[in-house]
Amino acid sequence: MKLFKVTLSLIVLLSSNAFAAVKLLESNDKTMLLNVTEQYTLGDNDTLTSAEGVAIEQVKRSATNYAGSYVESVLVVQDSNITTEQVKILSAGFMEVLDSNFKRTINKSGSVVLSTDATVRISMESIRDGLAKLKNDSGRKKQIDALQQKNDRLQKQLIELT
Repeated sequence: MKLFKVTLSLIVLLSSNAFAAVKLLESNDKTMLLNVTEQYTLGDNDTLTSAEGVAIEQVKRSATNYAGSYVESVLVVQDSNITTEQVKILSAGFMEVLDSNFKRTINKSGSVVLSTDATVRISMESIRDGLAKLKNDSGRKKQIDALQQKNDRLQKQLIELT
């Protein structure tokens, strides 16, 4: 029985988010200043306050993803069969939302769409440190692996029940 495990790790320093418009305003070794535009369509149970909170979280996620992410791909082949195929994406960073503006519109289906335009400052040093810690923290890796095993077990149980 042959077992091959291939792990590919990449640090993506300038990626982009397909769902957000991210514009680099200025950058140096210590900070990056971004303009991030996001849209959130309110659901039936959303309040304007909760939608603004969700929109700001989307802005933060888009800014962090733009600034840098750690991507790891794992492929396990056993007896010429792929037994495991995983992609893990981790983002980290310290950021400040310096300014945010919200605009409400109605889309074609009659739902309220909240457009958010925000200026975000990101600490580049914190991103480098955070990604290094996420990548090399054995305790966190064990916790992630345990959660993955639990998720696999629950998926098997769900399949058995259906």
